[in-house]
Amino acid sequence: MGACNELAFHSPRVELRLHNASVGAAVYILFRDRLGALGERSLAAPLNRAAGIPGALLASAVLAGALHDVGKASPLYRGKQSYYGHELAGAVLLQRAAEWLESKGMRGEAVLLELAAWAVARHHSAMKDRHPVDAANLPGPTGRAAGALAELLESPECALKALPPLPGWVRDAVAGALYDLSDRAAAQGKGWVMHLLKEKLWMLAGRQNITRETPSTPEGIPAGRWMVYASIATGAVVVADTLVASAERRAGEEAGATDEAAGPAYVELWRAELDPGAVRRVEDLAKRGAAGGPEPLKALEQALASLGMPP
Repeated sequence: MGACNELAFHSPRVELRLHNASVGAAVYILFRDRLGALGERSLAAPLNRAAGIPGALLASAVLAGALHDVGKASPLYRGKQSYYGHELAGAVLLQRAAEWLESKGMRGEAVLLELAAWAVARHHSAMKDRHPVDAANLPGPTGRAAGALAELLESPECALKALPPLPGWVRDAVAGALYDLSDRAAAQGKGWVMHLLKEKLWMLAGRQNITRETPSTPEGIPAGRWMVYASIATGAVVVADTLVASAERRAGEEAGATDEAAGPAYVELWRAELDPGAVRRVEDLAKRGAAGGPEPLKALEQALASLGMPP
């Protein structure tokens, strides 16, 4: 229990499950109208059909936000601001969880989680060598990402404790994938983890899907359309994560912390582009979460319920 508690913080002061919940709720608060409007247009029709629900793009984006830092529940992290490969380790886990759902005949749910995995894989891809293509091709990034995945698989119970409220089928899929991968990694070693990572990153990078339909969507979503969905969901997660992290830093400064890194300057540009009321709500939610309050958990539960995916 003590070891898990050490892994459960997004920063020295913010609990990881509260940060993940804040980002998932923020995606919904900031982009409900925009992604909801897209979901009603022909652009999103193939995804809605494959997932079996209207508004599948928003639903996947919210799940991606709520799961974006699942890869940080690792001994490599221990409350640091970030480390290389946590997003890739988390994405590989979620991609395997989508396969778990597919094996149970839950094809619509598998599509939602697969798209979330693609967004999680890309939410730090603007940084050097952090796109899935780089991690799959460059020896240094590949080794670091494999190390992050191996560390995550060593403590599956800790990763599950760091999850925010989620639909039961998501939690079951993540748990099933975690324990399966953990057992295989223990039995077959680091070479197997490296092979798994490269295989999944090639799929998440889309390099197998340029001229044919994505393997993970047998219902027939064209590759180009799938990449559009992934880009939109990724953008929503990046903006929500950055706004939440910036508000958490400010909360730390107000509480007298002296080790909080300054947020990126472009946060102010994003704040100007978004609905002011929604931004204020997100920032208040993040500050309450930074203080240990349950508000982010409740907000995520409400968002998921409104999307027909109650925890």
